[in-house]
Amino acid sequence: MIVTCFLIVMNNRLISSCLALFFFCFIVFTASTSQPSTELIVKSFPLPEEDIERASEYIPYILKHTNNHNVSLPLVLAVIKAESNFNPDARSPKGALGLMQLMPETAMDEYEKLNISVSKEQLKKQLINQPELNVILGVKFLQHLEERYADIADPTLRRQLVTISYNAGFRKVKLSLKCKSNSCVKLRVNMFGHEYFERVMRNLPVETRNYLVVVNRAYKTYADLLASSDRKQKFGNNCPEEAAPTNLLTMSEQSFKRLSCPTNG
Repeated sequence: MIVTCFLIVMNNRLISSCLALFFFCFIVFTASTSQPSTELIVKSFPLPEEDIERASEYIPYILKHTNNHNVSLPLVLAVIKAESNFNPDARSPKGALGLMQLMPETAMDEYEKLNISVSKEQLKKQLINQPELNVILGVKFLQHLEERYADIADPTLRRQLVTISYNAGFRKVKLSLKCKSNSCVKLRVNMFGHEYFERVMRNLPVETRNYLVVVNRAYKTYADLLASSDRKQKFGNNCPEEAAPTNLLTMSEQSFKRLSCPTNG
C-alpha cells in the first residue's frame, strides 16, 4: 500500500514537471515567433561586421529578454561576445555552457525560480540545445547582479562590479574588497570611487581582470552602435551629436517600422 502511494505521488510529480516544462517551452516558442525578422533587426540594429553572421539569429530574443528584465542591452551583448562569441554550442573546460556560458549550478538556481523542476543533466542539454533558454537564464542572472549593486552611485563602477561578479562570483568580489557583506561593498565603492576599485581589482584572478577588459571594450562598441543607430533612425545621416539616445529597439515589428527617418512636411 505504501509503495503504491509512493509511486502515485512520484508519477504525479513527473507529470507536473513535464506539463510545466511543456508550457514553458510553448511560451518561449510562441513569443519567439512574434519577433521581427532578422533582416529587419540587422537593418535597424547594425552589428559589427564580424558579428553579423553569428549574432543576428539570436538578436530577437536577446532584445526581448533584455527589455523584459530591464537589463543593460550593451552589457548583455558584450557578455555574450566575451563568453562565447555568439556560439550557442560553446563549452568551457570548467563546464560553462552555451551563449552566455552558464555554469549548470547557476542556471539551476535561476531555473528553479521559474518553478520548473528539471534534472541537472536535462538542464545541461537545454542550455546548449535551446539558445533562447540560455539567454533567459543568463539575463535573469545579470538582472539579479544589477539589483544587488543598484545602490552603487557611479554607473560605470556598477556595471564593472556586475561584470566581474558574472565571471568570478559575488563571493570573490567581496573577498577582493575585503568585505563580508553587500552593504560593505556598497559603502566602500561609493565612498572611495574609481581609484579604490582599480586598486582592489588586483586582488582578483588574472582571468577576471582580463575578462573585464574584454567586456568593457565590447560594451563600448555596442553602446556606441546603439546610440549612433538610434540617432540615425530619428534624424538620418545628419544626426546631431547632441541628440540623446533612447532605448533603440522594442520587440514588435510595428515599433521597428515607426523608427523611420522623419519626412519634411
